[in-house]
Amino acid sequence: MKRSKTEIIALLKTDSELIVSEIYKRYRKKFMNWTKFHYGLSEEVSEDVFQDSIYVLYYNVKTEKLTELQSSLQTYLFALGKNILSKKEYRPVKEINTEDFSLNESQDLTPWQLIEKNDDQLHLIKIIKSIGEPCYSILKHFYFDSFSMESIAERLGYKNENVVKSKKLQCLNKLREIYQKEKDD
Repeated sequence: MKRSKTEIIALLKTDSELIVSEIYKRYRKKFMNWTKFHYGLSEEVSEDVFQDSIYVLYYNVKTEKLTELQSSLQTYLFALGKNILSKKEYRPVKEINTEDFSLNESQDLTPWQLIEKNDDQLHLIKIIKSIGEPCYSILKHFYFDSFSMESIAERLGYKNENVVKSKKLQCLNKLREIYQKEKDD
């Protein structure tokens, strides 16, 4: 349910578990993807930072440090997360996601080869960051923020979702080309 910023603040003041649950469900996935993409955090650490951000939001409302949101709730939560991350020494964690490999493939690879595959994934993220606009924004919004094509078109000022789909395909081809070229070198 879409609520106004004023309504969210008012509900947080009344200790409404419903609003905390709504905020949690609405922003968790986006926040987790954001921290993984920008900070390379593990899922567990991302979850901790998200929960800390929710707590600080709640605390700020209860102590009246926050009486009115000047930005969107998502922007405020992400800023809290950024502040939390800057105050703590979170280091990027390289995880080997065993779900990414078939059972047979995993059995055939040494631990060093698995780490190398994970490094390829991190390299891919670096390429996405360096690819430039509008590709960076389109791929980030689609794959990491889980925005629909329609939403991306609206946010980035494209005529419609079909234009975004076409542009995304061009960006993916560009990404594949750069990735393959660097891999071959």
